[in-house]
Amino acid sequence: MFFLLKSFKAIVLSKAKLVKQAFHVAIGPLLTFVGFYLISQHLTPNGYLEHATWDAFVGALLLAAGLITTIVSTTRWP
Repeated sequence: MFFLLKSFKAIVLSKAKLVKQAFHVAIGPLLTFVGFYLISQHLTPNGYLEHATWDAFVGALLLAAGLITTIVSTTRWP
């Protein structure tokens, strides 16, 4: 009985680790997309920023965080 409980605990923990890894892999592209969307709302047709606003600044931060998260989560698994 103890062996069954120990095996069940190992299975549950391994599934939780997979869910955590999947979350980290999915959150990176989502942050990147939201950041790019916020920045693109203020771009002129030539590709320049119309004016610097807080949402464009937050977009740049989200874009950087998303790229870093994507790179880290796909190159090493914790």
